[in-house]
Amino acid sequence: MADLDQLRDGLHISVSQIRTYLRCPRSFELRYVLGAQPAFKPVPFAFGTSFHAALARFYLAVKEEGAPPPLQLVNDAFRDAWQRELESDLPLQADDDEPADTGALVDKGTEMLAVFHDHAVKNLDGVKVEAVEQPFSVSLTDPDTGVEMEEKLVGALDLVMKKGRKRQIVEHKSSARKFSDDQIKYDIQPTAYRLAGKAMGMGDVKVTYQIVTKAKSSMLQIVDLDRNEEDELEFQRVAVGVMRAVDAGAFMPVRGWQCRGCPHQHVCRPPRPKLAAAG
Repeated sequence: MADLDQLRDGLHISVSQIRTYLRCPRSFELRYVLGAQPAFKPVPFAFGTSFHAALARFYLAVKEEGAPPPLQLVNDAFRDAWQRELESDLPLQADDDEPADTGALVDKGTEMLAVFHDHAVKNLDGVKVEAVEQPFSVSLTDPDTGVEMEEKLVGALDLVMKKGRKRQIVEHKSSARKFSDDQIKYDIQPTAYRLAGKAMGMGDVKVTYQIVTKAKSSMLQIVDLDRNEEDELEFQRVAVGVMRAVDAGAFMPVRGWQCRGCPHQHVCRPPRPKLAAAG
């Protein structure tokens, strides 16, 4: 299969894009339509990217070498990825509830990785890692008309593993706190991954979130996501609705809490039209 960048060359939509539009259509326009330059990168996003890189390094070692790597190697992968974030052209900006101190963030990351590593090493018996960062491209159909959309749903599965005859898709998450019941119940990402797994021949695949929290005392939350065909139809209806709204140019702003941490807030409000001078 083509890599993710190649899949993005064609007409496509992603879970991240759908979420962005549902949160604020104006933000979607600035980011994906106009290509506006963000003023900064949110610290949670940079931290999550670095944390994902560390977990990917762990599971790649398991896949290629048949054994888990030492914790130090995983920590090094996190530190290297975090350093790349610090050296990027975009400055990092912390949320109100995030520490701004780089050293504190690195310490928290290594603490979280220790929690993850301890759990993962103890639960590898009988597990075969099949893919890490597996790209996918899935056709989407309008459930109400049966028309297949031109755009493909694209993305990447953090981890595909097999235990016995059953395959499992695992999504890694770093979070300020445990996921709430509503977050788990209404998240569209597991449904998208279930669709992707079925399209890739995995059958009725299980989707699991592996969430490591940044709370004062880090902990691991394992959540099995229960999704069915009704959820798949609803997801496709939402995705198709977003694509049609984008095609129609419906990019109204949604003002609220999300504006505080929006990297495009500096270009969000269009300039006021100049009033004609009085004669």
